[in-house]
Amino acid sequence: MRATTAFNNLLALPGVTVCSVEFTSDRVKVGVRLRRRRLLCPEDACGYSTPFRVDTRPDDSWWRSLDMGAHRVVVTARLRRLRCPDHGVLVEGVPFARHRVRFTRDFEDLVAWCASKTDKTAVCRLLRIAWPTVGAIVERVVADGLDEARLDGLVDIGVDEISWKKRHNYLTVVVDHATGDVVWTGEGKDTAALDRFFADLGPERAARLRAISLDMGKAYPKSAAKDGHAPQAEICWDPFHVVALGAKALDVVRRGHWNQLRADAATDVARRFKGARWALLRNPEDLADRQADSLDAIRHTGGAVWRAYKGKEALRVRRRPARARGRHPAGPLVRLGATQPPGRLRHTRPHHPRPPRRHPRRYPPRPVQRPRRGTKRDHPAHHQTRLRFPLRRCRRRPRDARLRPRHVAAPP
Repeated sequence: MRATTAFNNLLALPGVTVCSVEFTSDRVKVGVRLRRRRLLCPEDACGYSTPFRVDTRPDDSWWRSLDMGAHRVVVTARLRRLRCPDHGVLVEGVPFARHRVRFTRDFEDLVAWCASKTDKTAVCRLLRIAWPTVGAIVERVVADGLDEARLDGLVDIGVDEISWKKRHNYLTVVVDHATGDVVWTGEGKDTAALDRFFADLGPERAARLRAISLDMGKAYPKSAAKDGHAPQAEICWDPFHVVALGAKALDVVRRGHWNQLRADAATDVARRFKGARWALLRNPEDLADRQADSLDAIRHTGGAVWRAYKGKEALRVRRRPARARGRHPAGPLVRLGATQPPGRLRHTRPHHPRPPRRHPRRYPPRPVQRPRRGTKRDHPAHHQTRLRFPLRRCRRRPRDARLRPRHVAAPP
């Protein structure tokens, strides 16, 4: 009696009463019975109930619940069958498990949470289930727990794709910029994938969209511009791709200028300019001393390379924290193509190679004097005399004992 009461409070299964508890070497078998008298259709969207039954199943139905330490917990119940006018003869539904599923809802919720937080091997070993079972459980949990009102009130959204299996499969992901939550996903990365999102969104909610942030591909803007989708929304390009195009254009100008210097037979100037690639592509605040010197020389020289560098810096969107405001000039890009001064250059300093870092408790190695190559010291006069001073082997050696050579006799 105490065991059944304890398991009734521990499992907390709604609408059931624990009747029996059986312990074995590897599992715990808990027998329950339903409290309600009316039979419910197991289909979620049906809701049909009746007090009449067709028959009672001869065998107990079972479901796996949350484990109790190293023991698996199995819930069993004797169920009845009913005749639904829409679905025919079915086994009555239970409140703690889904229809035709051998796991309780609590167990499936735990599996879905672990699948989103850890890797495949850890989920399978911890919960002792196969990986295909994990995928099926995640699909059921997402289908039941997905909010139907997640597409309401969308104003600013972002669309991008992700890939898996070495970029052979793609998913289109739609994000709400107001909350930062993912509101829709679909297979593919083409125009048809985003068309399915607008079909689920509907023309009324799509008309409220104000801005859509996209990458610089051709598929997503084509879908957004269709009638009934969001032709009124403003297309905002991803700043990452915009800056990447500016960096590519700068690299094209740099290569053209380098080839021109090589054609003019200015070998030394072309060799020095060849090392200025990363000085132009990296951020000004992240430059090394030599790169800062190269960028300073390009600024004094001017020309097409410096103009391209200023255009690349104008495309960068600088987001400064609140506490850093007032210490640096304003940097956000207001209008595409607006010219802005480049970032501050670091002051040039003489370049000194830094010594290799070592552990604070590790002493530097001693300098070893080695003879020059080709010189041999075979003469015995070059070798230092080596003397061995063995200690006297005794169990207890006094502290004032001195080292004595073998051929020297001890004083009387």
